[in-house]
Amino acid sequence: MKKSDYYMDQQRPISIKEMPYTIDLRALLAYAKAKGVAVFDLSEEEKQRFLIPNSQYQAELAHSVNFS
Repeated sequence: MKKSDYYMDQQRPISIKEMPYTIDLRALLAYAKAKGVAVFDLSEEEKQRFLIPNSQYQAELAHSVNFS
């Protein structure tokens, strides 16, 4: 099962704290428009430039580590 399938099967909304990344959608759309292509046609490397690590997610991970 892909991770995206897992999220699609969830019965509740996903909290922002559960998302490892957010995306600068405005910048991504502007970049694709400037290149004259659809976002779908951008390479994975190009799309990854617009991912922003979610600091709330990282903090949640740090608190969930069990050192015992």
